Amino acid sequence: MNDRYVDNQKKGPTVLIAENHDVLRSSLQDLIKTHFPNSEIFEANSGKQALLKSFVYQPDLILMDFALPEMDGFEATRHIKKVLPDIHVIVMTMSENPLYGNAAIEAGASKYIAKNRMGNELVSILKDLMRV
Repeated sequence: MNDRYVDNQKKGPTVLIAENHDVLRSSLQDLIKTHFPNSEIFEANSGKQALLKSFVYQPDLILMDFALPEMDGFEATRHIKKVLPDIHVIVMTMSENPLYGNAAIEAGASKYIAKNRMGNELVSILKDLMRV
């Protein structure tokens, strides 16, 4: 007889939310838990925390705010993608300026999204990147 515990629950994706505004971070967590109930969510409120927690937890996906204290989201994304190239990063910003989108992709992000479009687009982007 095997004494090992077998978890029959399907493990969901692991997600790191790197956002320095508590209300938005909490809202994103609620949105993810609604659509991905088995997901495991970690939080960071600065670029340096995002970097550290990505190396520790190695999430499947990171929602990365561009304007983070201590290290901006583009720089954090570059560092993360050098070490963990398979992690999907979605960079979020208040601006819809295409230059930010280009900079996010150049930093290694899988996607870029303006925060005012997240309600309409974020869930479908997450489903596509997490293959669910």
